[in-house]
Amino acid sequence: MHSIRWGTWLLVGLALAGCRKDKAREAPREAGLTAEVLAKIKGSTVMVKAQGKSGSGFVARVEAGAHYLVTNRHVVADGDRLPDKVTVVYASGLPSEWSTEASVVASDNVNDLAVLHVPRPLVPASPLPAMSEVRETSFVTVAGFPFGQALAFDGQSPAATLSRGSISSLRKGPLGNLELLQLDLNLNPGNSGGPVIDEQGRLVGVAVATIKGAGIGFVVPWEHVTELLDGHAAAYRLDLAEDCTDACQATLEVDVADPFKRTQQLEVRLIEADATFTNLTRTVPYAAEGTVISSHDRPASGRFVIKTQLALSARHPQYLQLAYKNGAQTTFGLPVALRRPEPAEVRAPPPSRAAVPDLPSGIEVMSATYGANCGAPVGNVTSSLRAACSRRGSCEYRIDVGSLGDPSPGCAKSFVVSWQCSGGPTLSASVPPEANGHRVRLGCGVDAAPPPAPAAPKIAVVRASYGTNCGAPAGNATAPVAEACDGRRECEYEINANRIGDPAFGCQKTFEVIFGCDGADLTTVRVPKEAHGRSALLSCRPR
Repeated sequence: MHSIRWGTWLLVGLALAGCRKDKAREAPREAGLTAEVLAKIKGSTVMVKAQGKSGSGFVARVEAGAHYLVTNRHVVADGDRLPDKVTVVYASGLPSEWSTEASVVASDNVNDLAVLHVPRPLVPASPLPAMSEVRETSFVTVAGFPFGQALAFDGQSPAATLSRGSISSLRKGPLGNLELLQLDLNLNPGNSGGPVIDEQGRLVGVAVATIKGAGIGFVVPWEHVTELLDGHAAAYRLDLAEDCTDACQATLEVDVADPFKRTQQLEVRLIEADATFTNLTRTVPYAAEGTVISSHDRPASGRFVIKTQLALSARHPQYLQLAYKNGAQTTFGLPVALRRPEPAEVRAPPPSRAAVPDLPSGIEVMSATYGANCGAPVGNVTSSLRAACSRRGSCEYRIDVGSLGDPSPGCAKSFVVSWQCSGGPTLSASVPPEANGHRVRLGCGVDAAPPPAPAAPKIAVVRASYGTNCGAPAGNATAPVAEACDGRRECEYEINANRIGDPAFGCQKTFEVIFGCDGADLTTVRVPKEAHGRSALLSCRPR
């Protein structure tokens, strides 16, 4: 009886297996990159070594036999300093491996990009075509060298690693332009600067940063690389006189990154930002906007120092747009906000010094943190901010990982600072990831009355963590909590392991959020274990 039953099941099993085998023969092969495209990607991807560290890069253009490679600026830079030469390794880990020196011919502080030049490459490589349209949920492949030499065998160079994920979000700027692509893929140190490719083998962008432990990576869109290769403002500074009200002389300094030295003239355009302006969606190549107010021939150094007359408007915000002329061809940059100088306050004469106690005048930095969202300790860069800004009436501080140090390599770090003015209420400012290269402004107005606290303070999440008591990394829940609560006065956040991810299966996990409320000190909210299914209340309302 039993033998007949087992035999029957065996025959059925064999029949089903045969059926599945036939279906497998009929089923189409799983979508992915072809062998030809894979070979092209690996041939284009290089390992970049500079300043005692390594990253990734790739061939972006081939002109007159020379290769122009693209990588991240932070891969080759030492703070503000760029080296003359770096080492690049073609066909890394393969029998045809070839190592050579490359020169840094352009860099972009804002988008964290750099262009390298190899004049006489001995290894052939072809640039990959650029993707014309980027969409959420599209599958992508990241090529590069995570962890550098750590993945090499017997002292050889490591072979390129290919990692696969998908685009989870298109991060746009305030002018409707695409700033970053977000991936559901955890990039690792050494991936920085590597190419990101779609399913058809087209370039999507450049790997740049990750949120540690969150399974989230960030990519500089390919259109920013196009800007840089065609000629682009890598850095700029505009000075307006403090007494400027209606019209004034302005000095504009522009460092043009121009790897092919083709920009012959720089044009400055002034834009009146009406309702139509703010509703536009901007994509590369950007269109001309506003009216031309001045035009300037290229100087020998590549730095344009422009003195021009500006007429300020009281009706609309104003923007400047730079245009780069190369013969008959003109390309346009993204508009940049024109910040009007704040008018000087008319004050009553100060009381006699004998009638008031001595108070510290100007900025008193209370706390400054770089990378709290990546697990860095709160207040880790306070001394640097104090040295730069204390006792000043206003201070525009440039965030530079070279001088601050990198508390969490490979993670896109935020920046938060709080300060007081002559013992008044605590003020705060923050810069979202990646803060490196951006500026934050602190201000008081020396001897002025302390500014009042904002009427409606709003939540700014600094760090959220789920399961640190079980060994999970601090900051692993920052992204979802910030997305749900930033900008609100009160937020009841439901803790859901399915949405956040479970960093420690089987362990009873705690939940913690650190947040600020514009003009208030940082607040910590904790939910004891097990936090899943419970709620954390973040509030900036007066109590």
